[in-house]
Amino acid sequence: HYQLEMDFANFTYDKTDSTTTKAWDVGDFNFKAGLLNNVDVQLVYDNYLNVHTEDGSGKSTTQSGFGDFTTRLKINLWGDDSGKTAFALLPYVTFPTSTDHLENNAVEGGVIFPLAVSLPHDFDLSLETAVSLMKNDDNGGYHEEFIASASLDHQIIGKLSGFVEFFSNFTTESHSSWVGTVDTGLEYLVTKNIQLDCDCYFGVTRAAADFNPFAGITVRF
Repeated sequence: HYQLEMDFANFTYDKTDSTTTKAWDVGDFNFKAGLLNNVDVQLVYDNYLNVHTEDGSGKSTTQSGFGDFTTRLKINLWGDDSGKTAFALLPYVTFPTSTDHLENNAVEGGVIFPLAVSLPHDFDLSLETAVSLMKNDDNGGYHEEFIASASLDHQIIGKLSGFVEFFSNFTTESHSSWVGTVDTGLEYLVTKNIQLDCDCYFGVTRAAADFNPFAGITVRF
């Protein structure tokens, strides 16, 4: 079986004391192919990016092109098709395929640990932690980043459901602060194998982008 998760459009806005950044990501996708009952391979591509930056003096720069390519392998350790919980390992490697200096031109990687829990009254809880090795912004070295998130999902009416989430990213890179966002969105199940979603992430720390709305589709076949 296969599954395609794709954003129609993804917009990020961030304003600091001296800089305003507006970024568009169009058509980014995650293509998944089942290898075994509990294993799938995932191909993730940022596709077309456009980033416009303006400093306090009014000087602006625009970068546009294609992003990085990531390969992931998801191994479901338990709860694959039944039970109240499910847990997986998801190692990944990102390759520097971006153009116009949109990314940091480095091989990066890590491992994600997703946990899903079915709660009473049809609530679904998703917990995720991750550790990554990322390139430093100011030199050729690497640093660790640690991600943690918690998401609560529930049906609203009929085929429409919604979720709320808290996401955080802690980094060991010097002169960098932790990123925190509060996220929410709607999901509509068009058919058993097609879902539409519309979401928005809101930054709650200075290091986070101010807001990040996006809309997309998931198709399983």
